Amino acid sequence: MEYQYTIGSYNLHIIPFLSDTSPEELVGLLRDLVGDRFTLLDGTRPYTMRQLLLAYIMAKRAFARRRNISKSLGIEILLYLSGTRQIRDAIRTLGYKGKMGILVLWDIDDPKEVLNALRNVIKVKGAFIKSPSIESLLSAGYPENVARRYHKLGADELLMIEVISLLEAEE
Repeated sequence: MEYQYTIGSYNLHIIPFLSDTSPEELVGLLRDLVGDRFTLLDGTRPYTMRQLLLAYIMAKRAFARRRNISKSLGIEILLYLSGTRQIRDAIRTLGYKGKMGILVLWDIDDPKEVLNALRNVIKVKGAFIKSPSIESLLSAGYPENVARRYHKLGADELLMIEVISLLEAEE
């Protein structure tokens, strides 16, 4: 299952997958298809859509403000996700190692073309987003009435509300 988020100029596709292809070969195929508009993550690690989207936004802003560490947006996303400023550590911790992975694409109009080109190499995995529990929202600092309302909305709507709030607060 593919997840797509478009907010303003932010256009992100998140695709969990399984593959027997080596990381180097998969990176080569993706570079031929989409250039540098992708990153591959270790699929055995737990991620939330909020983490992925915010890492993407922060990496894009780092480039816009010329505060990026790497020359690649994909590596910059890994840096924000890993919480380190060392490229080698970020790749070792969260980079794709084989078998289970998460393909993150950005600024791609139709990811189905990319997936069709990779259909012999990767198998798209099922959904991995769950609706946030009231307990997890309370422990994250939300007031109880807000936690109950967000719980009813579900994960996608909660993510959109948080990201829109973040973007409005910074403008």
